[in-house]
Amino acid sequence: MYIPVATLTNDEMKHDSAVHDGAMTALDRCDACGAQAYVRVEMPYGVLMFCGHHANAHLEKLAASAVSVRDERERIESLFRDNVLKVLVCTSAFGEGVNIPDVRHVALYGMPFSEIEFNQMSGRAGRDGLPAQSWLCYGLNDWVILRERILEGQSGEFQKNIELQKLDAMLAVCETAECRRVMLLRHFGEHSEPCGHCDNCLHPPVRFDGTLLVQKLLSCIYRVGQCFAAGYVINVLRGKADDLIRDNRHQELSTFGIGADLTDKDWRAVVRQSIGLGLLQVDSQHHHRLLLTEAARDVLKNRRTVMLRPLKRDKAAGQKPKEEWLRTEREERLWQALRKWRQERARAEEIPAYMVCGDKTLRDIVEKMPRGLDGLRSIYGLGEAKIDKFGDEILEVLDSADV
Repeated sequence: MYIPVATLTNDEMKHDSAVHDGAMTALDRCDACGAQAYVRVEMPYGVLMFCGHHANAHLEKLAASAVSVRDERERIESLFRDNVLKVLVCTSAFGEGVNIPDVRHVALYGMPFSEIEFNQMSGRAGRDGLPAQSWLCYGLNDWVILRERILEGQSGEFQKNIELQKLDAMLAVCETAECRRVMLLRHFGEHSEPCGHCDNCLHPPVRFDGTLLVQKLLSCIYRVGQCFAAGYVINVLRGKADDLIRDNRHQELSTFGIGADLTDKDWRAVVRQSIGLGLLQVDSQHHHRLLLTEAARDVLKNRRTVMLRPLKRDKAAGQKPKEEWLRTEREERLWQALRKWRQERARAEEIPAYMVCGDKTLRDIVEKMPRGLDGLRSIYGLGEAKIDKFGDEILEVLDSADV
């Protein structure tokens, strides 16, 4: 379920009693699948190890007869909440219902099933209202696999069509050139102005006339009989005559090699956008072959212009934004000093760091530089109880930053 990928320092290990209490290690493997184990079940006849997935499947049945159960997942989540673990790799189960205010980054590897699922998972970041980043890495294969999974599921045809529409809407969010927030809120029936913070707002993609490229793609798909998946079609376009292409004599087609000026990755971007624009569909029941839609006819007959996003992504769009609110070296020094104080106080209190002071509170202190206990009363998140408990310590940190 959860896989920690941060290494604890010696100092941090002092505050994690489980490290000295027979905690499970990376050498412990799941008896069912061989993945790293996080749950150890001691049975009368021996010990069973499970990963998070198989623990969820078997633990309830085994618990009644188990001598003892050790579940590392709760400890790992606690370490993450306490800011001892800086990074947590987990399944989508961690993407719902987890409320940790000061998560600054969420990275999603693979396309979610729907805009709702994407909103849930990316919404784990920035719950304190401060800037945060959600990053999604996806490819055409994600969409194909998810589509296949829906079609092979046990749901009725009506429900499958609904799920396919949700998946197509998610692909549209991924491929859009407009503000992503506007598109996501539109799904929930809300109107919004461009947010100014998503990658499309910060680095607006300059769409270009990709009609000729799409025509080459559509023509090639038609000439190979609409019988092959994207990889095969791209090899024909790029003039790569492998054994299968030679067996089918497709090296003799007029479209063979007409796309040699683009890379495999570039052509996959064209395919992905063409699917998003409704010009192509994938037949998951027949080896993911590409099929032309009715809308493709207008493109082939020059009755429709196709505008595409840049095939190569601007590197600046994926760069981490600087902490622009930290204006001086003194502010940076104070910010780090406050975070260190919060970490030490949280350990002493044995509570998560955000329960001492959230990032929003620390940022307000840095920006306002309050003097005296009265000044702390203007800080976001500091009520009388917290000022009584932490006020003097916060002022000491402020004074030390002036040194």
